[in-house]
Amino acid sequence: MHLQEELKSRLGHAGFRPGQRELIESVLAGRDALGVMPTGGGKSLCYQLPALLKPGVAVVISPLIALMKDQVDALRAKGIGAEFYNSSLTEEDRRRVWQTLQAAAAGNSPLISKDGASQGSADTKPLKLLYIAPERMQAEGFMNLLTRIPVSLLAIDEAHCISQWGHDFRPDYRKLGALRSLLKPAGERVPVIALTATATQEVQGDIVERLKMDDAARIITGFRRPNLSFEVRKATGREDKFRYLRELIGQALEVGDGEKSGSAVVYCSTRKNVERVAEELKKAFRKARVGFYHAGLSDEDRAEVQDDFLSDRSKIMVATNAFGMGIDKPTVRLVSHFDIPGSVEAYYQEAGRAGRDGKPGRCVLLFNHSDVATQEFFIDQLESSNGDDSESESAADATALRVRTQRTMLKQLVRYAYATECRQRMLLDYFGDIEAKEVESCGACDRCVRAEGGATSEEADPALALASRQALSAVARLNSRFGRSRISEVLKGSKSAALIEAGLNQQKTYGLLSAWPMERVRKLLDALTEAGLLRVAGIDYPLLEITPEGVRAMKGEEPVRLGLGFGRVPAKGSYSSSSSSASRPSASSDPESSPAGASVGEEPMSVDSGLLLKLKTFRRDEAQRKKVPAYVIFPDKTLMALAESCPSDLDAMAIIPGIGPKKLATYGEALLELLGSR
Repeated sequence: MHLQEELKSRLGHAGFRPGQRELIESVLAGRDALGVMPTGGGKSLCYQLPALLKPGVAVVISPLIALMKDQVDALRAKGIGAEFYNSSLTEEDRRRVWQTLQAAAAGNSPLISKDGASQGSADTKPLKLLYIAPERMQAEGFMNLLTRIPVSLLAIDEAHCISQWGHDFRPDYRKLGALRSLLKPAGERVPVIALTATATQEVQGDIVERLKMDDAARIITGFRRPNLSFEVRKATGREDKFRYLRELIGQALEVGDGEKSGSAVVYCSTRKNVERVAEELKKAFRKARVGFYHAGLSDEDRAEVQDDFLSDRSKIMVATNAFGMGIDKPTVRLVSHFDIPGSVEAYYQEAGRAGRDGKPGRCVLLFNHSDVATQEFFIDQLESSNGDDSESESAADATALRVRTQRTMLKQLVRYAYATECRQRMLLDYFGDIEAKEVESCGACDRCVRAEGGATSEEADPALALASRQALSAVARLNSRFGRSRISEVLKGSKSAALIEAGLNQQKTYGLLSAWPMERVRKLLDALTEAGLLRVAGIDYPLLEITPEGVRAMKGEEPVRLGLGFGRVPAKGSYSSSSSSASRPSASSDPESSPAGASVGEEPMSVDSGLLLKLKTFRRDEAQRKKVPAYVIFPDKTLMALAESCPSDLDAMAIIPGIGPKKLATYGEALLELLGSR
């Protein structure tokens, strides 16, 4: 048997993707197999091709009702007999499928047409694949029928749902371990193939144990999606998030080939937030249809909304996690989380819906620590169910374990949001991917872009460097006992009763940034955290502590290097009168001596719109040439600074935030030529 030829003739694919051939060969040999492959890696083919090559009917267990119909329609279009049996079927279709399965159980060869018509119609094919939801095993009549059908293989899609250590545990999946023993094998035995895109090593072990997969082949092709860029944007509140969304979605809709622009998916944790965000985006994007999806909609409405999005009639989808599992829309350029999800696994799976065509995709988490309370509420709801006296002791123990597991997973995601390392590497390391050791920097996530393009405050803004050292000193003196809000109050010189009662007005750093707006003080602390000079020490209540790098920066032993996004670092000679060279404190001044001016980085920009358009065109062309998102080349703030300051040489360009040594060497001369031709 030549698998390559079978793949081409039966399914129309020219070649195998990594891991597919190994999984297929294992199943064809009658061996159990576990496949962990990234979203878009072609998991469904790993059971579809063996199903066509083995006698009998392949049973596919999937929680994705919408995906069942899509896959069955696609298989029928290729002349392959496939059916699905779930709650979405009409009564007429339910009777038709039931008759088909009865024929298979009786030893007849049921025939399925391309449109699912009854046997005897023209262009019919034998039934080879049957898709069912795990809940179907609770129906005694259906199980009696299923166990009489000769089965070629048992495929478990989204296999992580079987593990209580996973992010999407479903109790019905736990019954799958006993299912194989009930099935009638078409050959010597019924091999099991379990597939997932998100499973830690612990979850992988649980899958193999629960499904009783003896001597299973484990094919782990890796978790890395090199075409995706990951980013966390700290938001002060809802309006901040809406502002970010308008910017991000606007950029996503501009990306595309020819007339087919990109699409965007926005995830929210509650139905209420879904509808609020959708209404806001409808106002902002009147020409791009916005859909929303959650479990509170009727089956008909959900199907219509999903079809509109998949067929490109709508470009923006706002949804809870009820949407998207298994959805294969190649042109999604942005997946943004308006609210924090419950785990790294859930986040990575949902973010993975971007860039399924292999082209650049952007994954942005809009993070405010107060959002964690929503996920904690969900966990508390689960925990409160543990007090039901009707639960058995074993069920109560299982619920308690699930609660502990969910709290741990939530803390891991919060750590991801606050992390200062490469996000791609952190995700790979979380899943135990050996490739994590080889990834020093992905070059595309917000951390790596910031590390390459950060501005050194001593060179660009001595007053900002002094303010940064004063903030670092405040955190160090408070000895990890307070969070951002309280430390901001100390620096601002707040007269709040709680602060004075605690004696914090006696701190040497009290009031050093009294001339700054409170929100800017908070953003300075955020910028120092993002730069790795501070870190969040608590999860339930985020406490700030100074890092070893922060200690050295505070003492002046190392320069203060802030990431992009903290206001604008003015070009040389452009300080406002309140921070003139005569009054500006030196970067080497005592960080606890004098208050820093309020005007640092605050003055508005005035730029030549024509020149800015030229710079954006240059960025777009470079992004298309390198097949990366435009912001990876230069963020908007860098283009604005270039258009305003118009540096005439490389030295002047080097102090602009966002232009590090590598980008200066790569783009410096071309930018000087462009700026000189204005």
